[in-house]
Amino acid sequence: MEKIRVSCVAYLNSKPFLKGLQMLEASGSIELNIEPPKVCAQKLINNEVDIGLVPVASIPLLPKSIIISKLGIGADGAVGSVMLFSECPLNEISEILLDHESMTSVNLCKVLCRDHWKIHPKFTEATSGFEKKIGGTTAGVVIGDRAIELRGRYHYELDLPAEWKQMTGLPFIFACWVSTMEVDELFLRTFVSALESGLAQLEDIIQELEQQDTTIGKFAREYFTQKLNYNLSEKHFEGLKLFWNLIR
Repeated sequence: MEKIRVSCVAYLNSKPFLKGLQMLEASGSIELNIEPPKVCAQKLINNEVDIGLVPVASIPLLPKSIIISKLGIGADGAVGSVMLFSECPLNEISEILLDHESMTSVNLCKVLCRDHWKIHPKFTEATSGFEKKIGGTTAGVVIGDRAIELRGRYHYELDLPAEWKQMTGLPFIFACWVSTMEVDELFLRTFVSALESGLAQLEDIIQELEQQDTTIGKFAREYFTQKLNYNLSEKHFEGLKLFWNLIR
Protein backbone atom coordinates (compact mmCIF):
# COMPACT_ATOMS: atom_id res chain seq x y z
CA MET A 1 0.00 0.00 0.00
CA GLU A 2 1.25 3.46 -0.93
CA LYS A 3 2.27 5.64 2.01
CA ILE A 4 0.06 8.64 2.82
CA ARG A 5 2.12 11.82 2.54
CA VAL A 6 1.68 14.00 5.63
CA SER A 7 2.98 17.51 6.28
CA CYS A 8 3.20 18.89 9.83
CA VAL A 9 4.29 22.25 11.21
CA ALA A 10 7.79 22.44 12.66
CA TYR A 11 6.87 24.56 15.71
CA LEU A 12 6.66 24.01 19.45
CA ASN A 13 2.84 23.97 19.33
CA SER A 14 2.81 20.90 17.06
CA LYS A 15 5.15 18.79 19.23
CA PRO A 16 2.34 16.60 20.63
CA PHE A 17 1.05 15.84 17.13
CA LEU A 18 4.56 15.10 15.91
CA LYS A 19 5.12 12.72 18.82
CA GLY A 20 2.18 10.60 17.67
CA LEU A 21 2.90 10.90 13.95
CA GLN A 22 6.51 9.81 14.34
CA MET A 23 5.23 6.52 15.76
CA LEU A 24 2.93 6.21 12.75
CA GLU A 25 5.86 6.96 10.45
CA ALA A 26 7.90 4.23 12.15
CA SER A 27 5.12 1.76 11.35
CA GLY A 28 5.59 2.57 7.64
CA SER A 29 2.08 3.87 6.92
CA ILE A 30 2.96 7.55 6.35
CA GLU A 31 5.71 9.66 4.86
CA LEU A 32 6.15 12.56 7.30
CA ASN A 33 7.34 16.04 6.25
CA ILE A 34 8.09 18.66 8.90
CA GLU A 35 8.16 22.31 7.77
CA PRO A 36 6.96 25.90 8.37
CA PRO A 37 3.19 26.58 8.11
CA LYS A 38 3.42 28.37 4.76
CA VAL A 39 5.30 25.42 3.24
CA CYS A 40 2.74 22.94 4.65
CA ALA A 41 0.03 24.91 2.90
CA GLN A 42 1.91 25.20 -0.38
CA LYS A 43 2.65 21.47 -0.48
CA LEU A 44 -1.04 20.65 -0.06
CA ILE A 45 -1.99 23.22 -2.72
CA ASN A 46 0.64 21.71 -5.07
CA ASN A 47 -0.58 18.14 -4.37
CA GLU A 48 2.85 17.25 -2.94
CA VAL A 49 1.23 15.86 0.23
CA ASP A 50 -2.12 14.19 0.94
CA ILE A 51 -2.78 15.55 4.44
CA GLY A 52 -1.41 18.67 6.09
CA LEU A 53 -1.62 20.60 9.34
CA VAL A 54 -2.20 23.76 7.36
CA PRO A 55 -2.78 27.42 8.27
CA VAL A 56 -6.50 28.07 7.98
CA ALA A 57 -6.00 31.05 5.64
CA SER A 58 -4.81 28.57 2.99
CA ILE A 59 -7.92 26.37 3.09
CA PRO A 60 -10.06 28.58 0.78
CA LEU A 61 -7.23 28.42 -1.79
CA LEU A 62 -7.56 24.65 -2.18
CA PRO A 63 -9.68 23.31 -5.06
CA LYS A 64 -11.04 20.71 -2.64
CA SER A 65 -10.55 20.64 1.12
CA ILE A 66 -11.77 18.29 3.83
CA ILE A 67 -11.11 19.08 7.50
CA ILE A 68 -10.56 15.52 8.67
CA SER A 69 -10.48 16.01 12.44
CA LYS A 70 -11.64 18.35 15.19
CA LEU A 71 -8.09 18.24 16.48
CA GLY A 72 -6.00 21.23 15.45
CA ILE A 73 -4.25 24.27 16.88
CA GLY A 74 -6.31 27.10 18.32
CA ALA A 75 -6.54 29.58 21.17
CA ASP A 76 -9.33 31.20 23.16
CA GLY A 77 -7.52 34.44 23.93
CA ALA A 78 -3.82 35.19 24.36
CA VAL A 79 -1.44 32.49 23.10
CA GLY A 80 2.02 34.05 23.39
CA SER A 81 3.34 32.87 20.03
CA VAL A 82 1.45 35.04 17.53
CA MET A 83 2.53 38.58 18.21
CA LEU A 84 2.69 42.10 16.82
CA PHE A 85 5.84 43.75 18.16
CA SER A 86 6.35 47.50 17.98
CA GLU A 87 8.38 50.31 19.54
CA CYS A 88 5.56 52.82 19.01
CA PRO A 89 1.81 52.91 19.77
CA LEU A 90 -0.63 51.45 17.24
CA ASN A 91 -1.72 54.83 15.87
CA GLU A 92 1.90 55.72 15.04
CA ILE A 93 2.76 52.52 13.12
CA SER A 94 3.54 53.31 9.48
CA GLU A 95 4.64 49.84 8.33
CA ILE A 96 4.14 46.26 9.47
CA LEU A 97 6.62 43.55 8.44
CA LEU A 98 4.81 40.26 7.87
CA ASP A 99 6.41 37.01 9.03
CA HIS A 100 7.64 35.07 5.99
CA GLU A 101 6.59 31.73 7.54
CA SER A 102 2.98 32.75 8.12
CA MET A 103 -0.26 32.83 6.13
CA THR A 104 -2.97 32.91 8.78
CA SER A 105 -1.39 35.25 11.32
CA VAL A 106 -0.49 37.90 8.75
CA ASN A 107 -4.09 37.83 7.49
CA LEU A 108 -5.31 38.06 11.08
CA CYS A 109 -3.15 41.13 11.59
CA LYS A 110 -4.60 42.77 8.45
CA VAL A 111 -8.16 42.11 9.67
CA LEU A 112 -7.36 43.56 13.09
CA CYS A 113 -5.76 46.66 11.55
CA ARG A 114 -8.79 47.31 9.37
CA ASP A 115 -11.70 46.31 11.62
CA HIS A 116 -10.44 46.56 15.21
CA TRP A 117 -7.59 49.04 15.49
CA LYS A 118 -8.73 51.19 12.53
CA ILE A 119 -5.20 51.81 11.26
CA HIS A 120 -3.86 51.62 7.71
CA PRO A 121 -0.14 50.84 7.72
CA LYS A 122 1.91 49.62 4.79
CA PHE A 123 2.21 45.81 4.83
CA THR A 124 5.57 44.40 3.74
CA GLU A 125 6.32 40.73 3.06
CA ALA A 126 9.41 40.11 5.18
CA THR A 127 12.39 37.80 4.77
CA SER A 128 14.50 35.84 7.25
CA GLY A 129 15.99 38.06 9.97
CA PHE A 130 13.33 40.75 9.60
CA GLU A 131 12.89 40.96 13.38
CA LYS A 132 16.04 43.13 13.54
CA LYS A 133 14.24 45.77 11.45
CA ILE A 134 11.45 46.30 13.99
CA GLY A 135 11.91 49.80 15.38
CA GLY A 136 10.79 53.39 15.01
CA THR A 137 7.38 53.30 13.33
CA THR A 138 8.03 49.86 11.76
CA ALA A 139 6.30 46.99 13.58
CA GLY A 140 6.40 43.27 12.86
CA VAL A 141 4.18 40.18 13.03
CA VAL A 142 6.27 37.33 14.46
CA ILE A 143 4.96 33.81 14.99
CA GLY A 144 5.98 30.51 16.53
CA ASP A 145 9.04 29.81 18.62
CA ARG A 146 10.71 33.08 17.54
CA ALA A 147 7.78 35.07 18.92
CA ILE A 148 8.03 33.30 22.29
CA GLU A 149 11.75 34.08 22.50
CA LEU A 150 11.25 37.77 21.61
CA ARG A 151 8.52 38.53 24.16
CA GLY A 152 9.54 41.23 26.64
CA ARG A 153 11.94 42.98 24.27
CA TYR A 154 9.63 45.61 22.80
CA HIS A 155 7.68 48.53 24.23
CA TYR A 156 4.43 47.34 22.66
CA GLU A 157 3.52 43.66 22.31
CA LEU A 158 0.05 42.72 21.12
CA ASP A 159 -1.12 39.12 21.22
CA LEU A 160 -3.16 38.73 18.02
CA PRO A 161 -5.64 36.02 19.11
CA ALA A 162 -6.31 38.03 22.31
CA GLU A 163 -7.15 41.02 20.11
CA TRP A 164 -9.36 38.79 17.94
CA LYS A 165 -11.19 37.57 21.06
CA GLN A 166 -11.71 41.17 22.17
CA MET A 167 -13.08 42.11 18.72
CA THR A 168 -15.32 39.08 18.10
CA GLY A 169 -15.83 37.28 21.41
CA LEU A 170 -14.74 34.07 19.66
CA PRO A 171 -11.75 31.70 19.84
CA PHE A 172 -9.36 31.47 16.91
CA ILE A 173 -8.06 28.50 14.90
CA PHE A 174 -4.55 28.73 13.47
CA ALA A 175 -4.24 25.34 11.78
CA CYS A 176 -6.40 22.32 10.94
CA TRP A 177 -5.72 18.85 9.65
CA VAL A 178 -6.86 19.03 6.03
CA SER A 179 -6.88 16.63 3.10
CA THR A 180 -7.60 17.25 -0.56
CA MET A 181 -9.02 13.75 -0.98
CA GLU A 182 -11.45 11.40 0.72
CA VAL A 183 -9.48 9.58 3.41
CA ASP A 184 -9.99 5.85 4.02
CA GLU A 185 -11.99 5.41 7.25
CA LEU A 186 -9.63 2.83 8.71
CA PHE A 187 -6.59 5.01 8.03
CA LEU A 188 -8.39 8.06 9.41
CA ARG A 189 -9.10 6.28 12.68
CA THR A 190 -5.45 5.23 12.89
CA PHE A 191 -4.29 8.77 12.07
CA VAL A 192 -6.51 10.47 14.66
CA SER A 193 -5.54 7.83 17.22
CA ALA A 194 -1.86 8.69 16.61
CA LEU A 195 -2.59 12.40 17.18
CA GLU A 196 -4.45 11.57 20.40
CA SER A 197 -1.56 9.36 21.50
CA GLY A 198 0.81 12.30 21.09
CA LEU A 199 -1.49 14.59 23.09
CA ALA A 200 -1.62 11.96 25.85
CA GLN A 201 2.16 12.41 26.22
CA LEU A 202 1.90 16.16 26.82
CA GLU A 203 3.26 15.99 30.37
CA ASP A 204 6.38 14.16 29.14
CA ILE A 205 6.91 16.83 26.46
CA ILE A 206 6.54 19.62 29.03
CA GLN A 207 8.95 18.01 31.48
CA GLU A 208 11.52 17.47 28.73
CA LEU A 209 11.30 21.14 27.72
CA GLU A 210 11.44 22.34 31.34
CA GLN A 211 14.81 20.64 31.78
CA GLN A 212 16.23 23.10 29.25
CA ASP A 213 17.18 26.49 30.67
CA THR A 214 15.58 28.42 27.82
CA THR A 215 12.77 30.94 27.35
CA ILE A 216 10.71 28.23 25.67
CA GLY A 217 11.40 25.75 28.46
CA LYS A 218 10.20 28.25 31.08
CA PHE A 219 7.03 29.00 29.11
CA ALA A 220 6.24 25.40 28.09
CA ARG A 221 3.84 24.42 30.88
CA GLU A 222 1.77 27.60 30.63
CA TYR A 223 1.80 27.41 26.83
CA PHE A 224 0.60 23.82 26.54
CA THR A 225 -1.83 23.74 29.47
CA GLN A 226 -3.29 27.28 29.49
CA LYS A 227 -2.75 28.89 26.09
CA LEU A 228 -3.21 26.33 23.32
CA ASN A 229 -6.41 24.52 22.35
CA TYR A 230 -5.99 21.19 20.56
CA ASN A 231 -9.60 20.00 20.79
CA LEU A 232 -11.51 22.49 18.68
CA SER A 233 -15.09 23.35 19.66
CA GLU A 234 -18.05 24.59 17.65
CA LYS A 235 -17.16 28.10 18.86
CA HIS A 236 -13.70 27.70 17.33
CA PHE A 237 -15.25 26.78 13.99
CA GLU A 238 -17.69 29.69 14.29
CA GLY A 239 -14.65 31.94 14.66
CA LEU A 240 -13.04 30.27 11.65
CA LYS A 241 -16.06 30.95 9.43
CA LEU A 242 -16.05 34.59 10.49
CA PHE A 243 -12.31 34.86 9.78
CA TRP A 244 -12.77 33.40 6.30
CA ASN A 245 -15.51 35.94 5.60
CA LEU A 246 -13.33 38.82 6.79
CA ILE A 247 -10.31 37.91 4.63
CA ARG A 248 -12.31 37.55 1.40
